[in-house]
Amino acid sequence: MNTIQTSQSKVTELLLKKFKESQLKNPPWSQRAFAKKLGVSSGALSEIMQGKRSINIQLKKKIAAVLQLSPSEQLDFFRSEEHTSELQSH
Repeated sequence: MNTIQTSQSKVTELLLKKFKESQLKNPPWSQRAFAKKLGVSSGALSEIMQGKRSINIQLKKKIAAVLQLSPSEQLDFFRSEEHTSELQSH
């Protein structure tokens, strides 16, 4: 698995974790409601959470703000952008 795929799986893991945390607080919480909170379509969120779609830096920033990610979560969440920038500069 390459670095970008690994970092994408970190994004997927974090979104799944945050979704499940929301469901624990509010059991009827749906993926559709989570998508609305994040400002994406439910179909797009489904693909992101399945690892079938990557997200750009602007959407990552928006999601990080909405979910109020901790500093360590932000480090994992934005790590793929660092690697992409490194790859493009070589």
